[in-house]
Amino acid sequence: MQIMRAMETFAQIIAAIGYVRLSTLTGRPVGTVSSWQSRDVLPPEYWSVTVREAEERGLAGITHQVLADIAARNARRRRTSEAA
Repeated sequence: MQIMRAMETFAQIIAAIGYVRLSTLTGRPVGTVSSWQSRDVLPPEYWSVTVREAEERGLAGITHQVLADIAARNARRRRTSEAA
């Protein structure tokens, strides 16, 4: 298992797995997954495949709960920036 600091963004998670690999796993075009990384998003329908791949690679700390927490934090940030 790799020792790494906690991942705090979808962009970090995508980078750790690799956007080309995630593209293969999700069946989405490489450019789409690359844009997810740039925009720090990961659609919920791909969380399970992401968690499984992280487990297979020994990337600790990538769980459904972590992904949900990141999504909630991103939503709060978007609401805050829209209100400003």
